[in-house]
Formats: sequence, C-alpha cells, structure tokens
Amino acid sequence: METFAEIIKREREKRNWILRRAAARLDIDQALISKFEKGERRPSREQVEKFARVYKLKREELINIWMSDKIAYEISSESNPEKILKIAEKKIEYLNSKNK
Repeated sequence: METFAEIIKREREKRNWILRRAAARLDIDQALISKFEKGERRPSREQVEKFARVYKLKREELINIWMSDKIAYEISSESNPEKILKIAEKKIEYLNSKNK
C-alpha cells in the first residue's frame, strides 16, 4: 500500500521530471514538493487536487489516500489505533444519521 508521498514521487519520476519542472507545472515551490515526497510535510487539499490534475490521477482516489495518510499518521503512535478507528467509524455513522 503506497502513501501519498510515494505516489507523487513515483508519478514525477515516471515522467522523468526534475523537481524544478514539477514545481513549474504544479505552481508549488520545489522545496515544498520535495518535503511532500519525503513525507516531511502534508499538502493542503488544494495542492492534492493540483497533483491529481497535473499527474492525471483520479482526484477522489488521491484525496482518499491523502486523507487516510493524515489519519494514519495522527493515530499510529497511539496505543490502540484500531480501536480509535472503530470508534471513529461509529461516530461517522452517527453524524451522518443526524444530518439526514
């Protein structure tokens, strides 16, 4: 299972783009792209959508991977991340039922 960072690095390398070229196409600073690719920084949703558009990836799929990375990184150091996810899933169901 790939992370967002691994996907965007693979896609850039697949195109034989150096960071400078990717930065120009994405209109994102190349140092920032480098940090995204190393997993040192997390992009905004808008930036994720730019990656999807420029790299011709499925937008929803890339957003799902990015969002799941955010959640995984946030709870991975907790003593019971699986339990947290199960509770969160129930809360999502509850919130969705309230909004109907």
